[in-house]
Amino acid sequence: MSPISSTGIYWTTLLLVPLLWVIYQTYLSPLSKFPGPFWAKVNPLWQLCQYLTGERHKIFMKLHHKYGDIVRIGINELSVCHLEAQREIYGQTSVFLKVPAYKTGQKDFQYSSLATETDPIIHSKLRKQLSSAFSTKALDSMEIYIKANIDIFCASIRKRGKDGEQGLDICKWINFLTLDIFGDLCFGKSFRLMEDEVVTRLMHSIERFIYFSAMLLTCPGLLPLTRLVPKRLQKGLMQLSQESLITINERIANPSDRKDLFYYITDPERLKETSQDFADRLHTTCEHFLVAGGDTTSTVLNGAVFLLATNHEVLEKLHRELVERFPDRKSDIDHHKIAGLPYLNAVIEEAMRCYPPVIGTLPRVSSQENVVAGHKIPPNCVVSIAPYAISRDPRYFTKPECFIPERWIDPEFKRDQNLGKLAFQPFSLGTRVCVGRNLAYMEMRLFLAKFVLQFRPELEDPNFQYENQDHTLAVRPPLFVKCYYLNRDSA
Repeated sequence: MSPISSTGIYWTTLLLVPLLWVIYQTYLSPLSKFPGPFWAKVNPLWQLCQYLTGERHKIFMKLHHKYGDIVRIGINELSVCHLEAQREIYGQTSVFLKVPAYKTGQKDFQYSSLATETDPIIHSKLRKQLSSAFSTKALDSMEIYIKANIDIFCASIRKRGKDGEQGLDICKWINFLTLDIFGDLCFGKSFRLMEDEVVTRLMHSIERFIYFSAMLLTCPGLLPLTRLVPKRLQKGLMQLSQESLITINERIANPSDRKDLFYYITDPERLKETSQDFADRLHTTCEHFLVAGGDTTSTVLNGAVFLLATNHEVLEKLHRELVERFPDRKSDIDHHKIAGLPYLNAVIEEAMRCYPPVIGTLPRVSSQENVVAGHKIPPNCVVSIAPYAISRDPRYFTKPECFIPERWIDPEFKRDQNLGKLAFQPFSLGTRVCVGRNLAYMEMRLFLAKFVLQFRPELEDPNFQYENQDHTLAVRPPLFVKCYYLNRDSA
C-alpha cells in the first residue's frame, strides 16, 4: 500500500469517526429526542466543565428555562425539573438506583455509608443500624451537647464581635459550630474550633473531600486518573481519615455511657472485641456524619443569617414570636418548646429553599424503561432532579426569587403549600430520605432561637450578595456580619 493512500486513510478515519459520533449522538442516540446544549450531547467532559465553574446549578436552571422540564446534560444523562419527577425518581416505589459513581466517596472504596451505598438491601441494613441514633429518645439525650455548643458560639461571637462593633466572618464561625457539634456527638468531645478560632486541617480536609468526591460523581470516567491527583490534595484527603480514625480509636479504648451519636451507633458488647472491619465501618459512618451532617446544616444556617440580616421585617417578626414564647431571658430554651413555633419553622424552610444544602444533582439510573415527567426514559439512562431550578420554579412558588417565610404558613399562598411542598424536598424522599433529618431540624431551631433572641445581625457591607457555589454540596463564601447584642435586661 502506498504511503499516500495510507495517509489518506488515516486522515479520513480521523475526521470520519468524530463526525459519525456527532451524528449518532445528535440524531440516533436513545436520548436524541431530548433537547439540550450541543456540546452536552457530544462531549463527555461538558458537565465536568460546568462543575468546575461552580455555577452549574445556575447553568442548569437557565437550561430548563430554555428547553423545558427535561434537558439532556450528557452523553447518557438527563436533568429534570418537574414536580412529579421527584416521586418518580427518588420516591418510595421508584426503581431508580444510585449510580455506581457514588462509591467513589467510600473510604478505600471498601466500606460504604448511607450516602455511598448503592445496593438497596445493604442500604436498608445500614439504615436500620443507625435508626436508633435518630429516635426521639436519642435526640432528647443529645440536645444538651447541641445547646452547650450553641451557647459557646453565642458567647464567642459576642466577645470577638465586641457586641456588634466588629464584623465577623459568620460563615467561618457557623462552620466551627457545626463541626464542633458533630465532634461532640461522634467522638465524645468537640474539636474546640470555636475556642481556638483556627481554621484547622480538618476543615480543609472536608472541603477537599467534598470537592474531589463531587467531581468524580460528576465525571466518574476520571476515576482511573486519581493517582495523578497532586500530592497536596491527596494529603488533604487522607488527613480527614487519619484524624477521625485516631479519635475513634481513643473513644473505643475508653468506653463511656455518654449518650451521643457514637453511643447509639455502637454495640457495647461488640466493642469489647472490636474487629478491624467493625472499626473501619464505624470510621466511615462517623466521617459521613461529619461531612453530610455538619456541612449541610452549616449551609442552611449561613443562608438564614444572611437572609435575616437583609430582611429586617422577617427578623423582627421572628424575634417577636420567640420573645412571646420566652418572655424571661433566663428561660431554658429546649427543643420541645420551640419545635412547634410556626414562624421559626417557616424561616428554616424558606432558608433551605433559597440556599439548598445539596445544590447539585443526585444522579440515579434504572435498568428498565420508565416514565418520568410524562416522557419515556430509556433503560440505563442517568437522571436527576435539578434542585436549585425546581426550588425556584414559578409553577410551584410565588415570587420564587424572594425570601418569603409566609409562603409556608399563610393560607394566601395556596400554590406554595400544595405544589411547593411537593416540589421542595431538601432531605430527599423515599428510602433515601436523610436519616438525620430530625437532628438537623433540632440544630437549626435551637441555633436560630438562641441567636435571634441575643443578636441583631447586619451585613458589614450592605451591598454584599451572598451566593453559594455548586460542588454538589453547596460551597459557601465568607459572610461578614456585625452581630449587635440585645441586652433585654436593660430594655
